[in-house]
Amino acid sequence: MSDRNALRAFPHHRLMLPALSLYMLRLSAARDGHALARAYLDAARELLGGAETTLLEVHMPLDAVSGTRTLRPGETIVRRFDARAGAAGGRRPVDLRGVHASIAQRRALELPAADAHPARLLLPIAGEGNPRRVLTIDEPADSPEARVALLQLSEIFANQSALIDQRERDALTGLLNRQALAQRYMQMLGTQAAGPDRATQQLWLAVLDLDHFKRVNDRYGHLIGDEVLLHLARLMESTFRYSDALFRFGGEEFVILMHGDAGAAARVFERFRQTVAAHAFPRAGNVTVSIGYTGVAADMPPPVALDIADRALYAAKAAGRDRVVRGRSTGGPRRVGEVEMF
Repeated sequence: MSDRNALRAFPHHRLMLPALSLYMLRLSAARDGHALARAYLDAARELLGGAETTLLEVHMPLDAVSGTRTLRPGETIVRRFDARAGAAGGRRPVDLRGVHASIAQRRALELPAADAHPARLLLPIAGEGNPRRVLTIDEPADSPEARVALLQLSEIFANQSALIDQRERDALTGLLNRQALAQRYMQMLGTQAAGPDRATQQLWLAVLDLDHFKRVNDRYGHLIGDEVLLHLARLMESTFRYSDALFRFGGEEFVILMHGDAGAAARVFERFRQTVAAHAFPRAGNVTVSIGYTGVAADMPPPVALDIADRALYAAKAAGRDRVVRGRSTGGPRRVGEVEMF
């Protein structure tokens, strides 16, 4: 059932919610996907009386040969978005079969209460792109007016998301693209500056590059090369948190933005390097990545942070590839692993 048909299924009440127009204005004013999702979730919670609400992004695998994306169980990556800092993203675990069914059938599904978890409503957001989105509502209120308002709001959110996705997302991998980097960087830098604990809210920027990727393209062809990029993007989505921003910067180069302390950043990037090295890429075998990263100072513009991380990446390449190097912007020579950085 389409969203429009679902709307007709509810009793026809004249909507008497003055705040709805304000919510719509907030959604229309959002200029990037992150701000749009926050505005939508905040509005949905207010409309539903504070119900526990989460937005799921369902990233579908792309077949590099046919160019089509499909909902295949076990192959999609589901990432949770919650507008509130520190929120767990819903009390009930995600039912992947229910999420897939709601998207495939294009209709809302109600999951009954079970195993001490509350009832949940799954509302698919209209759209044909990647990622697809599903709103989850725990213990949904039995209010026809609120549901009608939510469906109207969701239609606006779907339209805005489609427009922003075309501008912000890489067509091949579904990750954020280079054009979205500066905006997301400044958002996350602002979160760092306002954080109660500077150490745990430190912003880190990493640049990673597939080693000897030209050999993959030359030996197997560009279709297999695209398949390697797709698998790498999926490894990134399954390794990093939703709060971490993932970008395809261009070609075989990717960028990661994440918050955390210095030890956590080093561990996460090293773990991802190991994950890639251990992964068997179909038809291309084993592929490795080199990673350069840096901590971001409160007054550091994006090009400076990118330059520091990029120089660290080249140091990793020069030292033999398949390694992680931390770059620093000031101070004397420092030894990072086996690489001297200045």
